[in-house]
Amino acid sequence: MTRKHHAESEKEEAVAAWIATGTYAGASRACGLNQATIRAWHKNQPDWWGKVATRVREENEERHRANLTKIMDKCSEEILDRLENGDEHINSKGETHLVKVKAQPLAVILGITSEKRALSLGLPTTITGKQHSDRNRLESLKQLGAAAAKEKAIASGDVAELRPTATAGE
Repeated sequence: MTRKHHAESEKEEAVAAWIATGTYAGASRACGLNQATIRAWHKNQPDWWGKVATRVREENEERHRANLTKIMDKCSEEILDRLENGDEHINSKGETHLVKVKAQPLAVILGITSEKRALSLGLPTTITGKQHSDRNRLESLKQLGAAAAKEKAIASGDVAELRPTATAGE
């Protein structure tokens, strides 16, 4: 049996096909190479295979990111156009006209875009806990500071802690 030498590009195509299909059989069908050959490359050259697979996945991911960015840009342009000019509607005569965007869709657009912007900037997207005024916060900090100072004084022995004592009638 004669071994055929395969170009590096053929081997890399086989790795990419394997990633795309998830099987040796699928990769074989996609790139026209023998399934056993592809399996042997994977088994016998794991370092090479891993490097190529990583590069292919990174290239795929970058291509997907670029496509998603194009989609987002186009959608943003279309939404801005609708906000500025209105939605296109067709009346009963088949004529098109622009209608101002209603409040509910505007609120949804605002909510979603605000949240996505906050996420992209690393800002919180929900409000939790109690709302405190600055005065309440200052008072809480004063109480914490006083308690810490008292604990420090007691620990250093400068001040003795007074505890209420029981009276004879209790």
